[in-house]
Amino acid sequence: MKRKQMMGAIISKKSSKKADKADLPPPPPALEAKAELVGSSGGVSEGSDVLANFLGMGEWRAAKVVKVHTDGSLDILYSHGVKEVKVGASRTKATGDGTNDQVAEAKDTKKAKAAAAAAPPEGEEEGPLVVDADIILRADEAKLFRLLLRASQERGLGTTLRVAGGWVRDKLLEAGGHWAVKGLPAGSQSVDTSQIDIDVALDNMVGAAFADEVNDWLQHKGRQTKSVAIVAKNPEKSKHLETATMKISGFSLDFVNLRTETYTDEASRIPSMAIGSPAEDALRRDLTINALFYNINTGKVEDWTRRGLADLRGRVVRTPLPARTTFLDDPLRVLRAVRFAGRLGFTVDEELLGAASSKEVHQALLLKVSRERIGSEVEGMMAGRAPLHSFHIIVGLGLGPIVFPFPPMMTEPPPPPMRVFQTSLLHMTHMTALLEGGAQRMRAHLPPTDLEKRMGLYAAFLWPFRHLRYSPLDGTGRKKGRQGARTEGVIYFLMQEMLKRPARERKAVETIQRAAEQFSALVAKREYGPVGRAELGRALVEAGELWQVAMLMGLAVDQSRARGDGTCESEMSLSYVKYHMGWMRKYEALAREIEALGLVGVWDMKPLVDGNAMKEIFRNIPKGKAFTELMDAQKEWMLEHQEGTREQLVTHLTQEFQDFL
Repeated sequence: MKRKQMMGAIISKKSSKKADKADLPPPPPALEAKAELVGSSGGVSEGSDVLANFLGMGEWRAAKVVKVHTDGSLDILYSHGVKEVKVGASRTKATGDGTNDQVAEAKDTKKAKAAAAAAPPEGEEEGPLVVDADIILRADEAKLFRLLLRASQERGLGTTLRVAGGWVRDKLLEAGGHWAVKGLPAGSQSVDTSQIDIDVALDNMVGAAFADEVNDWLQHKGRQTKSVAIVAKNPEKSKHLETATMKISGFSLDFVNLRTETYTDEASRIPSMAIGSPAEDALRRDLTINALFYNINTGKVEDWTRRGLADLRGRVVRTPLPARTTFLDDPLRVLRAVRFAGRLGFTVDEELLGAASSKEVHQALLLKVSRERIGSEVEGMMAGRAPLHSFHIIVGLGLGPIVFPFPPMMTEPPPPPMRVFQTSLLHMTHMTALLEGGAQRMRAHLPPTDLEKRMGLYAAFLWPFRHLRYSPLDGTGRKKGRQGARTEGVIYFLMQEMLKRPARERKAVETIQRAAEQFSALVAKREYGPVGRAELGRALVEAGELWQVAMLMGLAVDQSRARGDGTCESEMSLSYVKYHMGWMRKYEALAREIEALGLVGVWDMKPLVDGNAMKEIFRNIPKGKAFTELMDAQKEWMLEHQEGTREQLVTHLTQEFQDFL
């Protein structure tokens, strides 16, 4: 049930009901319509109009059949431009009598609700929606804001200080009633705002100038000044504003001016920036829920887009301007929208979906955004509340080949991207369910840490890439890998070159994948007889402290193989559940045997005879391969003989390697 809930729809325009803090919001109800399953004998042909369960996430959308496969599955194209391939029969419905009218009626109703939410209140046509919230700041926040106000006022700056972005959004969603805003879902989110950077928008000067004024005020008051870091703008990479960063009272503050922009050259997408008004700045932000301001001078919340508060209530991710305009301004906003939808459990506006799946936006994301920024957003998704939801959206929008591209110079032709990413989602679905509560025995010894969970999810999604290799090129176009290697693994390319993750995380993912394959082989071997302690020990040495995550990865892969068709369609039949429970029992039995044999921690096993002592015993052994084989033989013997002594080991080795005595 938990896994099924994880697959609930976040890509829809309907808002979900208030959820328990520990669970994701329930999926919106499917459109009620008379329909019948479309099967291989359902009379569906290319060009047929159908309703399809979008990404298997619970919302039925209008689509057109573009190909019918011999196994009865369909390639379909949704009305907003997203294409899915090999969609199973249980995810498609024929449009029966009246169904199209109901779909149209539902769309009209949604449009009417959206228009009503965006419309200004009666009698108020211009300016922001201002919320006179009963805001209770924490003591350290109130002290910080008083300091900034005093500096501005006593220096005669006349500046209106507005906190912008995530701090305001998360304060409004914060549990516990700190910000009791009428109409917002009380306690709907649990957010730790103490760890959030504070962005302060200025209406009459740039960030660096204000930071200097704050330091001058501090110096005049006999207080210690703060260092200021300037983050330069980089228009070519969609970083249009210079930002001044400083730390005060433990808070990391980013000062930046409100902005407006004009395009002096029609052929260029790089705007000319100037200090703007709050409305101009808010409309140029990524999402309406991130465009809210807290006016420090007045103590009120301002909604200049006139949609931000409504979208918080409706739990919708939407852009202030037309989505295409917003995404071409900064294509990274596509991934930010995905991240916030996953993190907050919000639905995604349909116009946003259409723009985010367009080739024009995809090309802009590929060319204008650095891999560091893309990697940072992906890591934010992975560390967030619902990474599986976020990755479903990435694949559904066709962003998989951009975020996780195949490298050039592959040693063999890569498989079709859609098939790869559907398999990736299938593995990630099973891994998510297991990490959240499945296979308790494998988690009992030491529950996986947050880092191990993230590495496990990376390993699951990147599983189809694990054996693929490519020939890397150096700066001159010559083939060159690490330490002169002629080929390199695609996991290295994706984790370090594309996502810019540290080498230790890439190694962890590779370790989990290798060990998972070993555990899967051991589970299969145990079906025909016992497995030796040494063989189990080798798998534990390979996995190290990641052994539990690696076992869960092996289980997830074996559960995925049970499907056999490479799709992500959910099946909850009794035979299907029994089959999966059978796999779980096999892995739990293996985990119990590992613990019973005392193998947990074997990866830290110290050799009974160290290298120098071994050279004294085997004086004629050459360096290199022969010596490595000798040390490996020692490790193998120690794994097999848990209570063995040094003398017994030496006796065994002298018999095996007597030529080197």
